[in-house]
Amino acid sequence: MRKVVFLSRINQEESDLMKSRNVYVFSNSFHFMLKIGSLLLGAVFYAWTIHFINNINKYNTSFDSLIFAFSWIGIGILVFVIITWYITTRNLFSPYIIFWVFFFIFNFGQSFMWAFGIHLPDEIGKGTISGLQPFSQSTVLKTQIYTCLCMFCFHLGALFCYKPQKRISTSDINDRNLDITYNAMWIVGCILGAISIIPTMYRALNFFVVASQYGYKAIYYSDHASQGGVTMILEMFFLPSLVFLLIGSKYNKKVRYVVYTIFIIYLGINLLSGDRGSWIYKLLVFIWLHSQFVKSISAKKLIKYIVIVLFFVYSLSVITAFRNIGLENLNITNVIEIMFEGESPITQAFFEMGESMSILSALLLSSNLDAYWDYGNTYLTALLGVVSTRTLSILQVPFVLVDNWFSQDYLGISWGAGFSMIGEAYLNGGMYFAPIIMLVLGMTIGSVLYIDIKLIPKNHPIRFAFVAVSLGIVIGLSRSTVYLFFKTWFYGIAVPSILIYLLIQFHNRKKNLSRSNLSQHKQINKSI
Repeated sequence: MRKVVFLSRINQEESDLMKSRNVYVFSNSFHFMLKIGSLLLGAVFYAWTIHFINNINKYNTSFDSLIFAFSWIGIGILVFVIITWYITTRNLFSPYIIFWVFFFIFNFGQSFMWAFGIHLPDEIGKGTISGLQPFSQSTVLKTQIYTCLCMFCFHLGALFCYKPQKRISTSDINDRNLDITYNAMWIVGCILGAISIIPTMYRALNFFVVASQYGYKAIYYSDHASQGGVTMILEMFFLPSLVFLLIGSKYNKKVRYVVYTIFIIYLGINLLSGDRGSWIYKLLVFIWLHSQFVKSISAKKLIKYIVIVLFFVYSLSVITAFRNIGLENLNITNVIEIMFEGESPITQAFFEMGESMSILSALLLSSNLDAYWDYGNTYLTALLGVVSTRTLSILQVPFVLVDNWFSQDYLGISWGAGFSMIGEAYLNGGMYFAPIIMLVLGMTIGSVLYIDIKLIPKNHPIRFAFVAVSLGIVIGLSRSTVYLFFKTWFYGIAVPSILIYLLIQFHNRKKNLSRSNLSQHKQINKSI
């Protein structure tokens, strides 16, 4: 009887295992078909885009209807990204989706508004952008189509970074090793906090003083502009220090309150200075981490967060005005007029953030960018100068910040027009190879931000810290260049990771040495 029960149990286990394997094989087949299908679609889209852009002047027609159509195609790509990533990873509120929403808004925000018939007098194609005359309809359409292609290629690369796993093994997780890891993260968090929090606050206060007297632009484009230096490098440790303190303390309540208080002070100073970027990225990092280590976000909390976001969006109007005229010239009457008169702040936010698409439009105007750009591959330069720009000087590599080149040399203006990730890909690869660069960037960033939903955060603290800090850094890359991203990532991720590794190795050596001494002591006692 026992033998029958035993055999029955074995058969049941084998049956369950076969079911598990069948599901796993189906999952692999599904993901393979999804990747191949997306790849074929991307190839067709690429070929059509190149052909259409090269022959666009042959079409003697108004492009309004096509601009409207591609506004919706871009939205369709956003929906495709969210659905395919959720189906692939079973994770909707993920770092990759957070990044992609910002990536979409920065590069396609104005087109998103156009899809709903919302326009502004100074939008791309109507107003002067960065000192240039309004772009023609054909240029706007080319920019839209090419942006859609680059966004699709980016996500295609991210899909290829995903490898489905049957299950995550927990048998090799050792509580003692986890405690050592948590202690190492806590120590590194304390060290980084000690050297970064005060300089970061000091730097933020300096920005506030300059912005309150001369306006936000004076922080970057005046005699009072920040020159970077040691404080800028120390600020790169700010976000990692707070993340490591939270995770290293296992989200201890007292530590949580201290960290959140520090961040709220930092947020307030930056808001008053007119900054609308860095604090938002960090805020989303803390919200995501909280949902992983403390409590998942419910529908009620999600609504609350949306309300908070809407409040901040409305605040952007006041912040934008402050950026332009300075705190001394801002009064209650101006605030009321800005908040309740004119265009909706949400509309203005989409149009202002989405202006990054105009950078690609400006680049598309030139038939020979090589005549303007002679500084080589920016990605290679960023890698060589990741530790220090002085390395480039030693190697005699010509270097200029792409943002400065674009504003001062290409556009001939004194203030900063910014740049974008798609613009940098086009600058390096041209029309034919930029989509391939975007595909590689998608694979890279997708791998960095991907985290398996089966992972238990408390069992993988370093992985979650890595993703959280990377998210805070990489969001801004949508409207920036890789040079600052690589440098910030190196100081914010690589350096702390090395410190944690060294602390863990030091602890293990110390433990092994004590065991060896204890063993020798026992042998001596036995011989006696």
